[in-house]
Amino acid sequence: MKKETTEYSRLVRMFATPPAFPASEREMKTLKEADTFTVRFDDWDLPCYGFGQGKTILLCHGWGSRAGHLTLLAGALARAGYRAVAFDAPAHYSLPAERKKEYSNMFEFGRAISLVARSLGEVYGVFGHSLGAMASLFAMAAFPHMEDCAFSCRKLVLASTPATTRHVLANFGQTHSLSAAEQSTLEEELQTTFAMAIADYDCARALQAIPGEKLIIQDENDEHFVMEETLTRTAAPGSARILVTQKLGHNRVLASKQVFAEIINFLES
Repeated sequence: MKKETTEYSRLVRMFATPPAFPASEREMKTLKEADTFTVRFDDWDLPCYGFGQGKTILLCHGWGSRAGHLTLLAGALARAGYRAVAFDAPAHYSLPAERKKEYSNMFEFGRAISLVARSLGEVYGVFGHSLGAMASLFAMAAFPHMEDCAFSCRKLVLASTPATTRHVLANFGQTHSLSAAEQSTLEEELQTTFAMAIADYDCARALQAIPGEKLIIQDENDEHFVMEETLTRTAAPGSARILVTQKLGHNRVLASKQVFAEIINFLES
């Protein structure tokens, strides 16, 4: 779904602009040693990074993150005999780029995930973190504005996944200290700008529409979403395996050897 950025309001621009953080030397070194290629997304090229050989596992980062944040998991998967492929979603960058896209959104994430997955041929597993998990779900389930994005995999791993887009919006409002009036305006403007209904995007409903085995990973101490606001609590009983961790927060699941071992065990089971 494409939308001209010149039409964005101030609040929508805020919501659609991912934060940028400098890459570490370790990230840059690891990415430069990867098998690199690009996938075309509208007028942009999505940088992709492959590690290892074997069944393909697609890794999808979250909002304000990047492929570089998934290199520890990619390395663990490669050592376990898989080919792990991470990519930078629209408006996200692991390495310096001469030309940069400024804005993005959940719909672009979903389309990008689908395009990369299809470029890889058969994808055995998908790992999604935060918005990457949400967008993977909605793309695979062909939700509104992602009807042409459906693809399948045998194993789906979802980490730090908010329950709904409404929870994401509430977190954004708290983080940016929006007033009640601004929060209401943002929600109205998003629905108008993208011709979408916020209430349509429920991760538990998407999960039930997708075949294959699923593993949901959630930390008790997620600093962005309390347990009741996550897919861990809203997923239908028996629809997925559940792994609840402690003291890892929203992002440190991406650097946990315990979590990596659980993911590999799930992929091999």
